[in-house]
Amino acid sequence: DDGNLEVIDGLQRFCTLIKFFAQETNQGSEEYEGSKHKELVNDIEVPTVLSEGALVKSLKGYTSETLPDKLLKTIKGARVNIMLLEQDSSTETKYEVFKRLNKYGIKLSDQEIRNVTGRLYGKTFPSDLKKISLAPSIREALSLKNSKEQKMDIEELILRFLAFNFGQDMYVHKIDEFLDSFMIYASEEKYQFDEDVKTRLINSFKFINKAIPDGGAFKYYKHGKFQGGFSTNIFDVVLTGVYNNLENLDSKSFKENLISLHESQELKKYVGAGSNTRNKIFGRVELGKKYFS
Repeated sequence: DDGNLEVIDGLQRFCTLIKFFAQETNQGSEEYEGSKHKELVNDIEVPTVLSEGALVKSLKGYTSETLPDKLLKTIKGARVNIMLLEQDSSTETKYEVFKRLNKYGIKLSDQEIRNVTGRLYGKTFPSDLKKISLAPSIREALSLKNSKEQKMDIEELILRFLAFNFGQDMYVHKIDEFLDSFMIYASEEKYQFDEDVKTRLINSFKFINKAIPDGGAFKYYKHGKFQGGFSTNIFDVVLTGVYNNLENLDSKSFKENLISLHESQELKKYVGAGSNTRNKIFGRVELGKKYFS
């Protein structure tokens, strides 16, 4: 509306180019040595100083001012494809473009895409979702590996819980589309992720971790112990059950109930093949509410 262009996808690439050529684009000062000053690494007006690459080690120490002319001309002559959307393009159009650009080539996880595109509709919910995913009590209770955390698995799990419990009417065919829809719905502030929900959610994770630490509560119970990998199906039942019955639970009876749940026929109806169908998803939600009541 104010005549400025908005970058939907490619901000990092733009900044890399601008920072490398900062000397001519921003009249960057020669007194700075770019990456040698840690506090200036992300200052876009300070020219980049190349470091030693894994394959090309000879570029170390060069800047756009000192790089050989042949290499500099190669960089400046490279093509950069740009897709420009019209000024009156809707938020939905921007979202669709970003999603299409990033769904292919496995550049970003589904939740990373949701986190960015959700901000096209509103910043409060994506920010709150990110903030609560960093809570130590939640990370301890889930005990996911770092590689999974980096791909925003914790944010997706919390979004999953909220969607399953507060957005059931929005589910149509696929779980990823359901989570996409709920992310937009919440970002538009049609769902209020208020302080009461956040506090209860954190307290639920604290209770679970105290009763069964190190993510054990979200694994299958076999041969007398909780073992194996993290299970989203068990997560659905356990977190829903604890969240809805928190005031009436104690650690000992919770653990006993959870063990008996794993040995029951009720759980088997809602896990395994086809576990992402509507009947099984919301069957797990209702099972959790009732089993731990």
